[in-house]
Amino acid sequence: MPNDRQIALLIWLGVIAGVAVAYPTTRSSLKGVVAAALHTKIAVPVLALAAYVVGLVYVGSRLRLWVPQLATDTGFWFCGTALVLLFGIERVTKSDHFFRDTAFGTLGVSALAEFIVNDLFVFDLPTELILLPVLSLLVIVSIVAGHDANLVQVKRLIDTLLGVVGVGLIACVGYRMHSDWQAIEWALAARNFVLPVWLLLGVLPFIYLVAMYAGYEVAYMFIDFGAAEGHSRWRAKLALFLRINLRLRNLGAFNGCWGRNLAAAGSFREAWVEADKYWASRHAG
Repeated sequence: MPNDRQIALLIWLGVIAGVAVAYPTTRSSLKGVVAAALHTKIAVPVLALAAYVVGLVYVGSRLRLWVPQLATDTGFWFCGTALVLLFGIERVTKSDHFFRDTAFGTLGVSALAEFIVNDLFVFDLPTELILLPVLSLLVIVSIVAGHDANLVQVKRLIDTLLGVVGVGLIACVGYRMHSDWQAIEWALAARNFVLPVWLLLGVLPFIYLVAMYAGYEVAYMFIDFGAAEGHSRWRAKLALFLRINLRLRNLGAFNGCWGRNLAAAGSFREAWVEADKYWASRHAG
């Protein structure tokens, strides 16, 4: 069953959706969003990711890492972390250490603090209904203010407020941990803590494969656009793949110019030379 914080989130999402549907302008935009979500390019990867996560859950249950009480948290993790990773795969080809940074980001003191504040103790529903929009608004204002040099003072004020609220939440959680220590189901809490860790580590290979497919699809599209009529393209694509292979971050700078150079190669050897030039450009300096 969802906790009060998750229920509050669902309620606010329902309110936002209801308001959006009530206005003709946003209603027409929602139709476009739904149509885009049902497109094969989006629906198939999402369904494949869902099936993959179900497989991870099955393995986790066999290893006693997952129990039915974690179903709601797993669903929220999928709709949050998993989908964010899936729709942010372009970062894989643009970051030198995307997977390492993502994996280590789930560990450490910040992850423990997030678990204690967000999962271990939850306020009652009325409090969560108030806190959720207020804190969300403060975070959004802080992010927006951070992109405007004229709003530096506003950002500092908002960040200070968020810091005070954070300290207050931690103090409240600490008090409740002390008073409710005996009532905590520590076995379930431990599983809840490691849930996002092993789910993320397990889903990264899937994200990598999707990113590899998407990265080479874009690169091959540039080659197709740059190829002359009747000119063979397979040698250019093969040379690029053999030179780059699984090092996806090296695809980040591939563009139409490189695609034309590779497509213009008259032999596989020439295509390899062009692919090697691209490789060298990625590692120059």
